[in-house]
Amino acid sequence: MGELSKRLRAIAGLVPGSCRVMADIGADHGRLALAICRRLPAVRVIASEFQPGPLSALRAAVRAAGADGRVMVCAGDGLQAIPGWLECDTVVIAGMGGKLIAGVLQRGREKLAGVRRLVLQPMTAGRLVRKWLLSNGWAITDELLVNETGRLYEVLAAEPGNMVVDDPDLYEIGPLIWARRVPGLVSRLNELAAAARRVLTGMMAARRQVPSARLTRQYEKMVRMECKKYVAEMLAGYKTP
Repeated sequence: MGELSKRLRAIAGLVPGSCRVMADIGADHGRLALAICRRLPAVRVIASEFQPGPLSALRAAVRAAGADGRVMVCAGDGLQAIPGWLECDTVVIAGMGGKLIAGVLQRGREKLAGVRRLVLQPMTAGRLVRKWLLSNGWAITDELLVNETGRLYEVLAAEPGNMVVDDPDLYEIGPLIWARRVPGLVSRLNELAAAARRVLTGMMAARRQVPSARLTRQYEKMVRMECKKYVAEMLAGYKTP
């Protein structure tokens, strides 16, 4: 998988070796699908795209790789692209916003009946993905942070099961990212604290239109993120003034 980006390598690494049928929803040029085929000789992949342009590019990439017999290119919106007669054990949805990924999962719930693993990579709003998973009978089993060209990406895996998150901040941070002190945690908390500070600054500028209770909640969120960052730095051996 040498031609894959760090982000795609991390996603591919969460696809289990026992996978037999994988769906790659929004497969783009098929790099991930083709890499999985090379790594797992017995796997079959459904690679989907919705728009005609990306769909044509995907078909061309699969044809050029000689993978027509193992990669089925399907047109469709989200999980609805998976043929009704075919059951997947692994579904990958990557490179979309968290709100969009949660919507794809919600609209295609019936397609998840036989799925044993979800591998998800939200570009934004990962909290919405985590909230959907924990509200719909899925437990997060792995979480990674990938630093690529100066940007941190979240990658997570989930399997059917129950999971409880008592700290609402962990929907944004990632419960396993926090619990396991995943590499990149301090940088992630720095991003979240800075984002909370920016929101608070904007609210303060318009404080006459913002209820004081809302201002208080945002201030408390910023403080919690700063405190978590401090704890993570201490545990990682940083020296914080």
